[in-house]
Amino acid sequence: MNDELSGQLASRTWQIPAYAQTSLWIETDAGVCRAEGARGDFTLPAPAEWVTVRWGHEAGPALAHLRWQPDALHWDGVIRVGGAIEALHLMGLPVMETNLVVMHVVGKPQEPGVTAFPAAQVRATDRYHAPDFIDALPSGLDETTTTWLIAEDSPLMSMTENAFLNGLRLWVSGQLAPDNSGWEALFALPLLLETVTLFAR
Repeated sequence: MNDELSGQLASRTWQIPAYAQTSLWIETDAGVCRAEGARGDFTLPAPAEWVTVRWGHEAGPALAHLRWQPDALHWDGVIRVGGAIEALHLMGLPVMETNLVVMHVVGKPQEPGVTAFPAAQVRATDRYHAPDFIDALPSGLDETTTTWLIAEDSPLMSMTENAFLNGLRLWVSGQLAPDNSGWEALFALPLLLETVTLFAR
């Protein structure tokens, strides 16, 4: 393709789940277009420096905020959001040995390249910095709500409960549930929680 309008959303190492292939939208300052297929093919209405990936609807929850790159945006499918927990829902399912927690996070997707800890590449720098909650989030985006699935016996639950009870800000990350996992049949946005970072008040 190699132009300023057409591209693919997904990286070569990740394929968009089949149930999600008609649910991803690409938003820019100039408008919105749908990303379709296993790689998320799209054509922008006008050139853009940044794109926001939205779910389900052209104004739906924001999943990622990516810098424009020719041909492919190389999104690995990982959703990274900073915000606060607005609600926790506990439910029992016959197919699970443990209960399931649905966590509602109101927030924004992180900027590209944000990490929760100093990576090995910065070992030789003069000082290491703690993560900055505010600087990691794009200022021009409104907050949206995302839903995250956690097993009640997961080690992540103690951190999410702490954040909820004490009103702490947090970063969360994870991925869309895979095809045929069953979660896509129950939830509008089935995100599987993988990491949590808590911030002091």
